[in-house]
Amino acid sequence: MVECELCLNIKSKRQLLQNREDNALLSVIGDCGRLKNMKREIIFQVTQEADGGYTAEALGEDIFTEADTWEDLCVNAREAVAAYAFDQPEKPSVRLRLIRDEVLA
Repeated sequence: MVECELCLNIKSKRQLLQNREDNALLSVIGDCGRLKNMKREIIFQVTQEADGGYTAEALGEDIFTEADTWEDLCVNAREAVAAYAFDQPEKPSVRLRLIRDEVLA
């Protein structure tokens, strides 16, 4: 079996982790050495549209959502992440970062 560079890098770090109590990295290695879990947190960049609604785009993932209110956006973001990670045993947490662009004269 051919292993990817990431697998080899992680396996080489096993020696360093064996004497430590924190072996969390080892628990995410699959049979072939590849990571089997996704990120623990998905961060969304949120912008408020001119009509008052919100759009959110996940950083580093292909997840997009929108809503008319902030509360609806929170619900939509959680649903989008749950759908995106449907095959993962643990769902990642969601962080929303509101980006505000104002021009001050």
